[in-house]
Amino acid sequence: MTKDERAALLEQSVLPILLGNGFAAHLLAVKIYLRYGITSFVCGSRKKPLDRLNPACGFYRLFRQTEDRLAAEQLLALADGYGDVLFVLVPTAEEDRRFMEAYASELESRFIFSDPRTIFAKLPFASASRA
Repeated sequence: MTKDERAALLEQSVLPILLGNGFAAHLLAVKIYLRYGITSFVCGSRKKPLDRLNPACGFYRLFRQTEDRLAAEQLLALADGYGDVLFVLVPTAEEDRRFMEAYASELESRFIFSDPRTIFAKLPFASASRA
């Protein structure tokens, strides 16, 4: 993702952050993009071929291999840099759900937690579909 593409992505008012860099995350990014025209960030430890081919998402590298605390700090730093953006954190695997639960007290200050099974029924996405 180029610097200009990243800047355009962060100009959105709602930005889904999809934890996990597997097929489920990319599929969810495509569904969000097709339904609302919103581009998502897929977060993982390393870039995969899907990250280069999927125009519905950008890639954000998280260092989850060694220390989850560092990943939580990275997410907070990303969110703190863009005060006007509403960040929605979505786990796409069970380990991501556990990560969110472990750091909920810190992350909930800047992120709306969502579930991939109900993401389209709850705000802010439900209101985006009516607009």
